[in-house]
Amino acid sequence: MKRTKEDSFIYKKLEKIFKGAANHRRLEILFLLQKTPGLSVDQIATQTEVAFVTIASHLQKLNHSGLISKNYVGRTVIHHLTKRGKDIMTLCRML
Repeated sequence: MKRTKEDSFIYKKLEKIFKGAANHRRLEILFLLQKTPGLSVDQIATQTEVAFVTIASHLQKLNHSGLISKNYVGRTVIHHLTKRGKDIMTLCRML
């Protein structure tokens, strides 16, 4: 079976999604946001006991892969799981 350009696009899109979740810290953040949506970077850093800069970097990767969304409330950025993020969490719970 010959691979099409559309197949390649789908595989690359899936790779981006899975790479977004392929880290124990990012998985911890996803589980935390599922349990407590609407957290800021500072709140996530405090609850996970991980440095602010480290959490900010992981959140950027999660956002880039489409697993979380960012909303600005004044100067604070709050984070939520996207539908894709919720789907990944469902997959994680099935494993």
